[in-house]
Parts: sequence; C-alpha cells; structure tokens
Amino acid sequence: FNDLKFGLNRNKSIIFNGNYIYKDKKNLLNKKTFYDLASLTKPFATVISLLSLIKENKLSVNASISNYLTIKNQATAIGSITIDQLLSLSSGLISHRDYYKELVKTFPGERKELLFNLLLNEPLIYKPGCKVIYSDLGY
Repeated sequence: FNDLKFGLNRNKSIIFNGNYIYKDKKNLLNKKTFYDLASLTKPFATVISLLSLIKENKLSVNASISNYLTIKNQATAIGSITIDQLLSLSSGLISHRDYYKELVKTFPGERKELLFNLLLNEPLIYKPGCKVIYSDLGY
C-alpha cells in the first residue's frame, strides 16, 4: 500500500485523525481523503456500522430490510431478506452485477435512486437462508 489513514473516536468525538505516507510527492493525504470500500473493507466497515446501530437499538439483525428501507413495491423478493442473511452471505442475491454500466449512462444526481431500484428488482437466485454465496450486492 502506498498510503494509510485512520482515526480514533471516543464518545462520538474524534480524538485522532492520522494520515501517513503519501500517494505521491504532490498529493499528500488529508482529512478529506476517501477510499473505495473494496472487498475486504466492505464487511469490516459494514459490521462496525451495524454494531453501532444495534447498540443504539436502531436495528435488529433478525428484521427484514423492508423495516428500514422505503420499498414502494412490498412484493419485491429483496424486501423479505433479513439483515442477518445479508451479513452471513445467505441472502439469495447473485454474487455480482455490473450496475456501473447503467449508472455511467445516468446523470450523477440520479444514480443513487437508480442503483436502489436496480437492487430492489434484483431476482433472488436461491431461497434466503439456504445457501452461502459471496455477494457484492449484499454489502
């Protein structure tokens, strides 16, 4: 790796925000440097965020995602998937879909809604809870 960034929080206050090494000599890291959530980072960042929500009683892993998302068509298969099934990679979602091919054709301000709708209309490839298949879509 050519750079490193990390932070330390206590009681919802930033105690330390560190930037080490550099991308190159002209582009030093700073507090506004963001990283893509890649395969290893997705589960780590997701679980930490979900544990925080569980601790605050804002989320239950046994609840379906339709409890937390506004889903216009409640009949969609994805609405019945539980948080636990997403985390355990047993949601029934396909492992990967090239959504970026559609998203790049769309105005940036409309991409979030388009991606949300594409995900909601994604067919399940197996009954949730019956198999374990790594899925980018689950994170």
